[in-house]
Amino acid sequence: MQPVSMRRLLIALVLFILCVMFLNRFGALTATANAVRQTLSPLLTISFKIAKNTNEAVAALFQTQNALRSENSALRARALDYEMRKAESERLREENTSLLNLLHYTSSTLTTVPAQIVSKGTDSMVQSVVIDRGSESHIKIGDPVIAEKGILIGTIRSVYAREAIAELITDNQSKIGARLLNTDRSIGIAIGSHGLSVQIEMIPQNEIITAGDLIITSGIEKSIPRGLIIGTITTIKKESSEPFQTARLSLPLALNKLSWVAVLTR
Repeated sequence: MQPVSMRRLLIALVLFILCVMFLNRFGALTATANAVRQTLSPLLTISFKIAKNTNEAVAALFQTQNALRSENSALRARALDYEMRKAESERLREENTSLLNLLHYTSSTLTTVPAQIVSKGTDSMVQSVVIDRGSESHIKIGDPVIAEKGILIGTIRSVYAREAIAELITDNQSKIGARLLNTDRSIGIAIGSHGLSVQIEMIPQNEIITAGDLIITSGIEKSIPRGLIIGTITTIKKESSEPFQTARLSLPLALNKLSWVAVLTR
């Protein structure tokens, strides 16, 4: 744009502004302003109502979201409480079943002392559990500890007045006379294997053993009666150069999930 044209535009703009100020000074623009105000007033009213309704809708939306969050949290809490109650009910049902089986077995055979497992042994080198019965209940070192249906889980290692420590059959130091319910009625020793399982050793090579054979206590120990269940054979190790064969066992229950046991007292 030419400099002269720019100056003319600026001069015209200044004159226009001065004219508007002059007219407004003497009220010449009042009618025009009122006309504009009347024209825009409905639009402003509608805009205000729209803004108000929008604010109310947004506030209601936030309230609804908050209510939904609260309801969702309440439902989650109820669901969690239900699952916890269900788990507790299932645990009690299993525990009651175990107790009934245990009492049925013990009431019909040997003199026993029911006991609850209160903790695991504190010695990390020994696989053991602590029970809530001791010498006051006539429990002695060497007494066998059983679970339901006459399943041997260990023997008493230490005794105190109102509690005792039972060494589990999976402990490396555990050694119990065992008998196989096979054709030869083989005799062996059930030995704990690294705290994980049990294996049978000292079985003569010429005797036939197979996977699935049931292992029970032989009764060779004075304090452990014959016929308590130890486990079943899963794998067999037999070397022609060795005088004896060995077998690894599968235990009939998980020792770390027991809650109640019974001690067979002399």
